[in-house]
Amino acid sequence: MTRQARTVKPGSGLREVAWRMKEDRGPVPVVDERGRLRGLITERDLIARVLAEGRAPESLHAQDVMTDEMETVRPHETLPAVIMLMGRHRLRRVPVVERDGQFVGIISMANLATRAEHDEELREALHLITERSSFWRHLD
Repeated sequence: MTRQARTVKPGSGLREVAWRMKEDRGPVPVVDERGRLRGLITERDLIARVLAEGRAPESLHAQDVMTDEMETVRPHETLPAVIMLMGRHRLRRVPVVERDGQFVGIISMANLATRAEHDEELREALHLITERSSFWRHLD
């Protein structure tokens, strides 16, 4: 899991969101003043909800473009269960939150692939996903 993911507040401007995305090369978690996850912003969100709709980026905030309905996992979830969730919903990344919604980090396919080099059970779970579905073809 990546614990150092940089976050933004719901009222943050899209320029700040873009900088965070550039720094971390991935989605940007949106958290409230208590650190609870409220949404996630991906490159796709910016394209679909700003550029494609012809909206002015300088007048929008994180809360205007974030995805607020998302799959999450708890910190102590088993990795095979996380992999199955990712495969079932065709996700490349899953936010990790505490029971109260407190944002902890993000688990990515890259995190899992690195760990799978040394973990037979994890390697088997990844193999199961690739055999049962066309999950990997949907990562483009």
